[in-house]
Amino acid sequence: MSATRLLGRFAAGLSAVVLVGCDHTAPFDTVRPDAGGPFGGTAPVQLTYNSGPDHMAAFANDSTLLYAWQRPGPSPTAAPDACLSFLPARGGTAAPELCPATIGSRDSVDRLEWPAPSGDSLAYLRSSRANGARVDQSVAIVLAADTADGGRRLREFPALASSGRVHLTADGLAWLAPGRLLYQGITEQSLEQCPGCPSPLKLRYPTEVAILDVATGAIAAVPGTDRPLGAAPDGATGALLYARTGSSAVYRADPSGTAQVLHDFGADQQPRDPRALPGRLVAVVGGRLRPLLDPVGDTVLQDFGGDIVVVDLATGATQRLDGGARLFRHPAVSPTGRVLVAEGWDLLITRNPGGGVDTTIIGGPNLYRFDLP
Repeated sequence: MSATRLLGRFAAGLSAVVLVGCDHTAPFDTVRPDAGGPFGGTAPVQLTYNSGPDHMAAFANDSTLLYAWQRPGPSPTAAPDACLSFLPARGGTAAPELCPATIGSRDSVDRLEWPAPSGDSLAYLRSSRANGARVDQSVAIVLAADTADGGRRLREFPALASSGRVHLTADGLAWLAPGRLLYQGITEQSLEQCPGCPSPLKLRYPTEVAILDVATGAIAAVPGTDRPLGAAPDGATGALLYARTGSSAVYRADPSGTAQVLHDFGADQQPRDPRALPGRLVAVVGGRLRPLLDPVGDTVLQDFGGDIVVVDLATGATQRLDGGARLFRHPAVSPTGRVLVAEGWDLLITRNPGGGVDTTIIGGPNLYRFDLP
């Protein structure tokens, strides 16, 4: 099914969303200089060239991606909005686009993020807040489908999970099975940046993996998934993969939490963002992590990206994909497992006169495509 047809099936129901084409007369051309890629034939191929983040990619099918991109606010000091776009997985023009109806408003900041396509429907996270506000006034997982009711808010946040934890918002949305949406529950911690600073640094991090029942809105936390670092469906088996802070393993579990080690990367390795392939596993390993303590004294990690590693599950052999001087996060794998797209940050590598090197993350992220071995 083409991206246009997929979008068309639920476009009539998106009364709260504006659909914007990406032709050369569209007003978004002034903020979308990345529409002509990719530019280059070696792996990884850069798919987007936006000045703001292009990230949170998901495959609608083998040939089409959905991803979130940042649209500048109505003034230099206004916070940016976020829209969703379709993009050919081999590169090309990003179109059509789904943006909140209030896009560009001077009164609010509105974001559509974490797209999760499935057949003829699309789930995503929608958040809104007043311009200048530090906290979202409205956060919900929304299902846009072939309906006339403008889609459905499946769950508003904050939300109470079966574990007793409160999820302030969600990330990493993916369909575990029809009617069951997998996500990471997110909480927030305030850190003082310096004595006398006007406002604390707000750090958001995942607390557990959860499954949302689309029919009832009930949230079932998956036992044993505290402080996760990414989760994903294990194909169409109904099981899930996840990684945890402080563990060198990627786990495979059923929804009840019964888990087994799928692969252990070894001492001092911290896998993140596991993804399933037939007979193989993909995860982000190494790179740059910043440990912090949460309010109860547990270690949480800020993830700035790493290398993408492919594991042969039969032999345990690993292969790092050559991403150049970049760090990667949140890989998305095509349904047939032949193409991987991830968000990547460029690194500026500086050699010190006295020896050693310094690395600085610059720009991005943009989306990069790998053809898998």
